[in-house]
Amino acid sequence: MTATFAVFEALRQSDPPEFDRVSDNQTAVEGDPSITLECTAIGEPPPNITWTRVLDNCSDSNVLFTGEQFVLDSNRSSIGIYRCTAFNGIGNAANHSISVDVNYEPENIVLMVNDSNVCKDDVISITCSADGKPSVHTYQLFENDTQVNDSEIDGVWKRTMSAQGNFTYRCVANNTVGTSDNNVTVNGNV
Repeated sequence: MTATFAVFEALRQSDPPEFDRVSDNQTAVEGDPSITLECTAIGEPPPNITWTRVLDNCSDSNVLFTGEQFVLDSNRSSIGIYRCTAFNGIGNAANHSISVDVNYEPENIVLMVNDSNVCKDDVISITCSADGKPSVHTYQLFENDTQVNDSEIDGVWKRTMSAQGNFTYRCVANNTVGTSDNNVTVNGNV
């Protein structure tokens, strides 16, 4: 009877792992301070926490870190889904997934003019595009540092050359993270 009581007592003091605090999905800006993911769990005996990355085929990577807090750099290589697993040898392991996203300012700005050598009264077409996360929401065009406001479609302008000389066009791409710009020069001939 004593041996049965000892087994019963051991089972009564064993609890499978259960999370008591986990991080929400995280969105950071590239270059910000590091991203800290957290998973804490209770159970008896106390569970071990391991971190893996969920791969494209939905399987887990090798263990990246062991511990309650996993710290990532705020750069695009950190974008993905991370899984914390709590296991103490009792019952099934507990799992929790956290999505990490990293936003960045516009880059790879392409500013194109259909002709860089034009005559007076010629109409030129100027287009501007850029990559960014989140997507670029507005483009601005400046002609010799004066803003041009006649865009019919965001990122596309038509200009009638009314004078001769060199004209510098600068496109500014904007998203919620920041702005970036690029220049092109057009030569206006008589």
